[in-house]
Amino acid sequence: MFKILYKTLKRFLSPDKRKQLEIISLLGYGYRCKTEEVKPLIIYSLDGKLFTNGLVDRLRGVVNSYAYAKANNLEFRIEHKSPFPLEEFLTPNTCDWILQPFEKSYNLRYASPVCMLDNPNETGESLLKLSKERQYHFYTNSGNLISFINKTKGTSYTIASLYNELFTPSQKLKNEIDKQKEILGDNYISISFRFMQLMGDLVDIHGETLSDAEQKKLTEACITQIERVKEQHPLVDKILVTSDSQKFIDSVSNIPYVYVIPGEIGHIGHMGGDIFMKTFLDFYMIAGAKKVYLGVGNKMYRSNFSHFAAQIQGKPFELIKFKL
Repeated sequence: MFKILYKTLKRFLSPDKRKQLEIISLLGYGYRCKTEEVKPLIIYSLDGKLFTNGLVDRLRGVVNSYAYAKANNLEFRIEHKSPFPLEEFLTPNTCDWILQPFEKSYNLRYASPVCMLDNPNETGESLLKLSKERQYHFYTNSGNLISFINKTKGTSYTIASLYNELFTPSQKLKNEIDKQKEILGDNYISISFRFMQLMGDLVDIHGETLSDAEQKKLTEACITQIERVKEQHPLVDKILVTSDSQKFIDSVSNIPYVYVIPGEIGHIGHMGGDIFMKTFLDFYMIAGAKKVYLGVGNKMYRSNFSHFAAQIQGKPFELIKFKL
């Protein structure tokens, strides 16, 4: 009935209202007259229907959604089913965010989605209109909500404090982290390079592939940055190098002071299998470094992965921009 009504009325609606109703229709919400017992909640929803970005987009959306719930004294849950259940790698710390099957409602009398995806201009101001008596399902990768909430609510939330209230590594992930720490120790820094499809060995959302000669030139330029970072930190034992290119990892793995974490490389939004563990392991080992760097050269992508990893442990971060 709702979909029929939407098709009838959509030509008379503003673009914003039309978009909202399209999302409601897509996600399977409907208006039902019967009375239900629905708990007011903020649910961060990642059910595979609207959002398939990378790990940090997801975690950033979770942490910012939690900031809103916490500031408004609302219970918070996470629905992360696609492409893996989040609790396989992260478990609740001081906030019990596990969503029970009976808690989520699709009845528009009581619940509705809040979509804030891929909009760098999203300030969070629209959230001021939300009722504390309803249930809201957040679909977002926004990183702006924490600062907006701190400004409007007088809070002093940080990514580190919120993240660590929510998460601790699962035993499965902790076992792998401990194995890497035993090898790497504590006296290391990290540097990351995000090539997307430049090296021709990763399926990603977009991006060109360089010629063999251009790939070699870019690889050499990145190795120069690693060497310069080591010169700045002569007392560290190792430099952890992470990248989305196996070709690049192979080219630096024989440098004596470089350490690379073994495992299959990929993007969690586009691949499956063992890359999930490898991605979380890279993330936590970067977070454990004394200092975190991101190298960005010609046509490379300025990823948020290493920066967010540094933020969850309050580690210093530096962006290295270079030209060939």
